[in-house]
Amino acid sequence: MAKKLTPKKIHRIRELHQQDIPNLDIAKRLKISYVATRGYALEIRGYQSRVDYLNELARRKGFSSHYDYQRSLKEKRKSRDINQVLGNLIDSEIKKRSLTNDDFGAMIGIDQTTIREYRVGNHIPSKTVLEKIFEVLEIEEKLRKDIEALIVN
Repeated sequence: MAKKLTPKKIHRIRELHQQDIPNLDIAKRLKISYVATRGYALEIRGYQSRVDYLNELARRKGFSSHYDYQRSLKEKRKSRDINQVLGNLIDSEIKKRSLTNDDFGAMIGIDQTTIREYRVGNHIPSKTVLEKIFEVLEIEEKLRKDIEALIVN
């Protein structure tokens, strides 16, 4: 369980924020969590919560809320060629093997929700996870290299 910050530490956090010292540096100096320093930084700037801050950033970019902004980013990612190609490949190979997302996730060490995100093209896996996917699905070397080249570009 996290320790409650003393009033003295809270005061010191606020002082350091007013000197424009980055949250990570404050956290290191005071030996506290980054999340705690970030919370006080938002408070100093007049936000009630992180959600208020994220909604304000989204409004500055022309969105009605952070949720709408995130949904827009997700749609952009989903429409990228690599997301579609990789998502379709993973989806077809999983179907071909009659695997569930849970089964496949267990084989490569990630949860079924993440597998679903890959299959529909919302996300692309990290290089390490992608290598495991290629190995488990026995994807031929040429196709692996083609996909990896798309990710880099």
